[in-house]
Amino acid sequence: MVKLGSFINEERDENTKVIYHTYHGTKGAEYDNVAIIMEHSFGGINTGRDKFKKYFSHIQSSPEEQHQNLQDTAYKEQLENTQNLIYVACSRAKKNLRVLYLDDISNIRAGISQLFDRIDQFN
Repeated sequence: MVKLGSFINEERDENTKVIYHTYHGTKGAEYDNVAIIMEHSFGGINTGRDKFKKYFSHIQSSPEEQHQNLQDTAYKEQLENTQNLIYVACSRAKKNLRVLYLDDISNIRAGISQLFDRIDQFN
């Protein structure tokens, strides 16, 4: 396994194979070790900004609030798109999965904990 710092600094021998993909480029692939990088501002013109933040905020909200928000078709489609994207990215790992969330997660920590067993927060 290559440490992230070594990967960034390209400090590895010729036998070390590191593969990286965008979220969309992994469908169907599997790897022993997967590292995913998330941030609030992920998303574009068509998908809207704060894609992950909105998703984690939704899943931590009350059932009543979720139901009300899901009445909006565009909101529901965006939520399902994000859920599918997270599933595709996270289901690529056969052994080890790590997620590095680059932004402060204090407002969405409850939502994140619904998907991931362990959260280590660094300041």
